[in-house]
Formats: sequence, C-alpha cells, structure tokens
Amino acid sequence: QIDHFALTNGFLRNGFDLFRPETYVYNKIYPGEYLLQSSSSITAVDFPIHNYIVALIMNLFDIKNAVIYKLYVIFFGCIGLWYLSKLAYLILDDEVKALSVVAFASLSPLFAYYHGSLLPSIPCVTLTIIGIYFYFRFRDSSNIKHFYLSMFFFAISLLSRTTFVIPFI
Repeated sequence: QIDHFALTNGFLRNGFDLFRPETYVYNKIYPGEYLLQSSSSITAVDFPIHNYIVALIMNLFDIKNAVIYKLYVIFFGCIGLWYLSKLAYLILDDEVKALSVVAFASLSPLFAYYHGSLLPSIPCVTLTIIGIYFYFRFRDSSNIKHFYLSMFFFAISLLSRTTFVIPFI
C-alpha cells in the first residue's frame, strides 16, 4: 500500500510527469543486483491514473497526507456501490433485491478491507461496475454511446490494474 502512496508523492516531486512515475526506491532489481543503486527512482507500473489524480488533489489542497488517498478510495467505493445498485435494479427490476446485492457487496470482508486501503483496487472495481452498467444499458437500448462509455470505463480500469482485463474481454 505504501508503494502506491510513494507513487503519489513521486508525482508531487517530479512535477506531475505522468509518464515517469517514481518511488523512493533506487535499488529496484532484486535479488540480482540488489546492492547496486540506480541513478533514478523512476519505476515501471501499471497506468497510475489514480495516483496521479490523488497527487493533483493533494497539491490543490496543499495536504500531503495518506488520508487524502484513503478518502479518494472511499469516495470511489461509494460511487461503485451506487452504480452497483443501479445495475442490480436494471437487471433484477426489484428494489429489495437490488438493495440486498449492494448490502452483500458492501459488507463483504474483501470490499471492506480494500475500501480503507491505499490500493487502486476499489477505484478499478468501481470503473468496472460502471462499465458493466453501461454495457447493460447498451444491451437494453442499443444506444452506441452506452457501448463507448462501457469500453472507456473498462479500458481505464484495465490500464490501472492488469487483472481487470477479464471483464474487458
């Protein structure tokens, strides 16, 4: 979790250069050349859009604290639950069943753990849920705009966490 916070701080240090994310680590090669330091702390990561947005928020409010990152994840999680309720209602057409889906998802231990973390997993799950919602809207209405929106949200989620290629496919 701290690596993602270090990426966020790296954007604050490097002038918001999105294509050169950095952390505090200079010896990135382990175990091969662990004792040799690199001349740069630039590192390879998935597309760090969430870290970048949090760095922008931190810079805007001049608060360099992990609480901003946690609030960002919590905010994204609430949006995800809201879209999950819309998706469940769209599929089930019953408010009680849709509410039970949201209650089950929000009270699951995995969601609760990641909802309070510094990882971009919850924002990516939210983007995937939004993508699924717009895909189902596309299936119901055949409005191509909904299809493009679903692909956009799937793509941003996929770029941020490679494991989200599964819903994209």
